[in-house]
Amino acid sequence: MRAHLTAAAATFAVVLCAGAGAEDGELVDSTSLPLTGVCDVTLGGKVLPVETDYVPRVVMCENGAASLEALKAQAVAARTYLYFKLETSGSITDGQGDQVYGCGKAPTPNVVEAVKATSGQVLRYKNTTLASFFVAGGKASPPACRGDTAAATEKYVTYNEGLSGTAVRQSTIGFVSPTNYRNRGCMSQNGADCLSDAGRKYDDILRFYYGADVGIEAATGPCITPPGKPDGGVADATEGAPPTAADASAGAPTAPPAGGQGARMVSEEASGCRTAAGSTSSAPGSALALALALIARAATLRRARQRRALTLGPGGSRASPSPRP
Repeated sequence: MRAHLTAAAATFAVVLCAGAGAEDGELVDSTSLPLTGVCDVTLGGKVLPVETDYVPRVVMCENGAASLEALKAQAVAARTYLYFKLETSGSITDGQGDQVYGCGKAPTPNVVEAVKATSGQVLRYKNTTLASFFVAGGKASPPACRGDTAAATEKYVTYNEGLSGTAVRQSTIGFVSPTNYRNRGCMSQNGADCLSDAGRKYDDILRFYYGADVGIEAATGPCITPPGKPDGGVADATEGAPPTAADASAGAPTAPPAGGQGARMVSEEASGCRTAAGSTSSAPGSALALALALIARAATLRRARQRRALTLGPGGSRASPSPRP
């Protein structure tokens, strides 16, 4: 549930943004510490709303023709990969080296639905954001939905259904080491579509590739839209006006960038996810609210300490942007 929690203690007030966007509460793991949502990203010199522009367009470019549950799995993987890149390098590129945004295709209603249904959801393991690798993989058929090994990118795909801990197979597209919690495998986009067509839900699809113990955590922030609530809409390819800071935080449309020149995460202060200001007021429950704010700050510091570089395979972090015929 999207909410803004405000409290004051002594002369210090903290405003903490909180929210969750799970379509089904059972699909999202509870967390001991909140994960701060990324509301905006800069790509090609333009600020893009993550939930209403960047992720929908990436999903459309990467696997837009897939069925709904595969689109949901792709949305979570694409959002997770964005968070991973911003955590470890502070930027992301538009292209096969990372993930494709600027293919020129407008998101379909199914894509928009998939992104909204998984709003803010990110893959995590041991309080670490995954490098959620995904490739086209080989053509797959039910019930097994295992890809054709003759496909060039199938060698990167990992089949981790029912596996956990050190038994999870890591993908050779990344650095293979039991201490590299970022690498929990690689999803096949063709295989995900096969599993979706076979009736598997998106959380099952994700754990089919990334392991049974991968967490699907809901980030918190003003841009996280609960199911059934209106959002800011998805950018139209013909719209070219750059957004204002207020428009960006509200999910206003922007045009796709001219090229992939990297990205950076907008600061929490600029995106409005957390602010601090002097205050002399006090209110009932302020001690509890302040404690929650301090927990959130501790989570940020913990994640900062846990960040580690990931050694990627030749040619970048990704092997292929989309399913092949």
